[in-house]
This record gives sequence, C-alpha cells and structure tokens, in this order.
Amino acid sequence: MAENAREIVTRSELLEREIAVKEDFNGKLDLVNGKVDKLEEFILPWTQSLVSIDQNTKRMADNYEKTNEKQDQILSNYHKQNLRLEKLEGATTIKGERIKGKTAIIVAGITALGAAGGLIGVFGEKLAHLIFGG
Repeated sequence: MAENAREIVTRSELLEREIAVKEDFNGKLDLVNGKVDKLEEFILPWTQSLVSIDQNTKRMADNYEKTNEKQDQILSNYHKQNLRLEKLEGATTIKGERIKGKTAIIVAGITALGAAGGLIGVFGEKLAHLIFGG
C-alpha cells in the first residue's frame, strides 16, 4: 500500500471491536463492583460502631456536664456551710468570752466575799467593839 493509503474497516470488524471493548469494560466494571461489595462488607460493620461511639460520646458529654453542674452546686453548698460555721464559731467565741468575763467577775466577787469573811473572822471581835462599842 502506498503511504497515503487509507485503512478501510469493515462493518463486521467494527462490530467485533465494539463487542471486545464492551466485554473489557464490563469485566473491569464487574471487578470494581466486586471491590465495592468487599468494601461494603468491611465498612458497614464499622459504621454501626462509629454511630455507637458517636452516641456514647454525646451521652458522656451530657453526663460530664451534669456532673460539673452537681459539683458546682455541691461546692456552692459547701462554701455556704463554711460561712455559716464561721459565723457560728464567731458567735460562740464572743459568747464564750462573755461567759469568761462573767465568770471572772463572779470569781472576783466570791474571792472578795471570802476575803471579807476571812477578815471578819480575824478582826470580827475588834470591829464589833469598834462599831457597837463595848
């Protein structure tokens, strides 16, 4: 054939080539479908696990938030209780000091009476003569 010659393709050759291309394409498509099926078999169980993990994580976050709220409430109550105890201790300390002061006065009074009684015992006769004459 000459250099400028055109190659002529018959209809039957064209159909044969079309059939071969379709078969090759269908074979490759079947191969891809098989891989997708295997991938689905592998991934589908994981998706259920991932959904469960997501749900559990949300529940944990909710529980964590509730726990933090409870802890804040407990700490607030603890702080209020400490303030009440400090007030009570302050009032008890003041009351205790008042009682100590009153006790000191009573002890001083009793001591004075005791001393006066002792003085009367020692100097009673002389005082009686001095006051009542005799």
